[in-house]
Amino acid sequence: MTLAACASHKTRLLKKARVKAMPFVKAQKTKAYFKRYQVKFKRRREGKMDYQAKSRLINQDKNKYNTPKYCLVARFVSYF
Repeated sequence: MTLAACASHKTRLLKKARVKAMPFVKAQKTKAYFKRYQVKFKRRREGKMDYQAKSRLINQDKNKYNTPKYCLVARFVSYF
């Protein structure tokens, strides 16, 4: 083994030893964390809206350039 290879092997062993010695620290969710946190869309959270399906309805075929776009979104409601 060369001197350089021996040194790199030694540093790898030291790094492994350091990783094992570190205790598990739970991440603290502070006020600053929640200021930056962005929630998903409200209707998506409520399970009322499927935005992927909506975009598939609206997206236009590339070979049908400049034709009118139609958008029909059906919603299921429980107040009837």
